[in-house]
Parts: sequence; structure tokens; C-alpha cells
Amino acid sequence: MRSVARESVRRRRRNQRIAYVDNADLDRLAGAVSLDLDRQLDDAKRIEVFRACMDEHGRTMYDLRVLDYDWRSIAKLMGYADAHSAEVQFRKKIDKAWDRFRANHKSRLKPPGGE
Repeated sequence: MRSVARESVRRRRRNQRIAYVDNADLDRLAGAVSLDLDRQLDDAKRIEVFRACMDEHGRTMYDLRVLDYDWRSIAKLMGYADAHSAEVQFRKKIDKAWDRFRANHKSRLKPPGGE
């Protein structure tokens, strides 16, 4: 029984060989990663420019949302009556920023929120 187990282990080790990949396959894989990285960098730049189109309160509210603050907490920090008021005011700030962004950068992006 032991010899059968040892032979089984030996065969398994022998069959675990390195599988080589074609250079063409590696290029395709590397290309996909680089395109994704380029898109991420472009998106980050667009967000940075869009954020610059917001007023100070809009940027603060945006940053708090990115940090996963809920609307109730944001309302309390920003001095709004309730969570709904803060959310409505933020939407107005986003819409104004979007108008500025579009006017100054002639972007063909869809507005935030899919409108």
C-alpha cells in the first residue's frame, strides 16, 4: 500500500509541469491590462476635473460620500435640516458642476446619474 501511495505522489509531481504560454497570448493579456489602466487613469482625470467644477460645499459633500458617509451624517456636518435636504442640495450642485464641465470641456460623457 505504501509503495502504491509513493508511486502516486511521484507521478503527480512529475505531471505538475510548467505550462508555457505563447508570446502572442502574453501580448494580448498585457494589452488588456494596459487598456484597463489607461481607462482608469482617464476616468480619474475626468473625476478630478469634474470635482474642480464643483463649489466648495459640493466638493466637501462629494468627498464625504466617497468616504461612505450617509446623508444623515452629511446633513448634520453641513448644517442641513435633514438627510433629504442634503441629498437634494447635493444633486443641484452636481447638476451645476455638470453644466460647467460640459461647457468648459465639451465632453461627450453622460451626466452623473445616467440622465
